Amino acid sequence: MKEYDLTNTLFWVWDNLPFKQFVSPERRIYWPYLSLCFVYALIFIIFSKRNKLTDNHPKLWFSLSARVDYLAWLSNHFLQISVLPLIFASGLLLATKFYHWLTGTFGYCTLKIPLTSWGVVWYSIIFLVVSDFSRFILHYLVHHYPFLWKIHKMHHTAEVLTPFTLFRVHPLEMILFHIRYLLVYSLITGGFLFLYNDFFEFPKLFGASFFVFVSNILGANLRHSNIPIGFGFLERLLISPKQHQMHHSKDPDLQESNLGSLFALWDILFSTWKPSKGVENIQFGVNGHIKQSFGDEMINPFVEWWSDIKKVFKLKFTRK
Repeated sequence: MKEYDLTNTLFWVWDNLPFKQFVSPERRIYWPYLSLCFVYALIFIIFSKRNKLTDNHPKLWFSLSARVDYLAWLSNHFLQISVLPLIFASGLLLATKFYHWLTGTFGYCTLKIPLTSWGVVWYSIIFLVVSDFSRFILHYLVHHYPFLWKIHKMHHTAEVLTPFTLFRVHPLEMILFHIRYLLVYSLITGGFLFLYNDFFEFPKLFGASFFVFVSNILGANLRHSNIPIGFGFLERLLISPKQHQMHHSKDPDLQESNLGSLFALWDILFSTWKPSKGVENIQFGVNGHIKQSFGDEMINPFVEWWSDIKKVFKLKFTRK
C-alpha cells in the first residue's frame, strides 16, 4: 500500500492557495498588473481633470456587491484547481484524437510547410483569434437565451466594478467557458500537430504567455473598474475598458453591447458594437435586481429554472 506523503500534500496546498494568484504572472490579479493599472488610473484622473471619482470610494470595496466578488473568487478558485488539471489533460487527449482522425481521414500530411520555425507564431495567432471568437459566441448565447442568462446574470448584478468582478461567475458558467476552451485547444492543437507533426506552446514573456502579458500590461484590469478609459477610433479594433463598463450598465441597450473580450470585429459583425464616446454616468447592475448574498446568487439560477419548469407543466395541464 502506497504511503501517504504529507509533505507533497502540504506543498500542493501551498502552491494552490488563492492568494498565490497575486504572485503569478499568468493571473490577471498579479500584483504588478494591478499596480500598473493603479498608475493608469491616477494618470487618467489627473489628465481628465476629475477631482473626485465617487464610485471609487474605498468603502465600496467592502460593499455587499464587492464581497460577493471576493467570495466568488475564492470558491471558483478551488473549483478551478480541481477541474483545470482534468481540462488540460482532456485537451491533450482530444487533440491527439483529432490528430489521429485527420491522419486516418486524409493520411499523413505530406506538405512541406515553409518556415516551420514560425509554427509557434501561427499557432499563437490562430489560437488567439479562434479563442476570442468562440468566447464572443458563448457570451452572445448567454445573453440571448433566457436559460443561460439565468447563470450569467450573476456577473452583471455587480453594482461596483473591481478587478475581482472578473471572477464573479457562477460555477456552471465557468464550466461552460472551460469546455469552450477545451474544444478550441483540442482542434487548434490537433490541427497543428497534423500539419507540423509537433506540439506547440505559447511564447513566454516574463514568465507569462505572451498575449496574457501584453493584455494585462495594457490595462485589462481596468475593464472591471470605474475608470472610463476609451480608445477613440481604435475601439473599432479593440474593446476598450469603457466599452466593457458600458456592457455592465443597467441600461438594457448598453448591456447588450460590446460582448467581445479583445477584438471589436465580432461585435461589429453581429451589430452589438457601440463606441464609448458620449456615454457618461454608467450605473452598473441589472434593473429590478435586489441586492443579495453570495449564497442567493449561487442558488438563484436553480430557483428560476424550477419556477420556469412549474410554469410549463402548469400551462400544459391547464390546456388539457
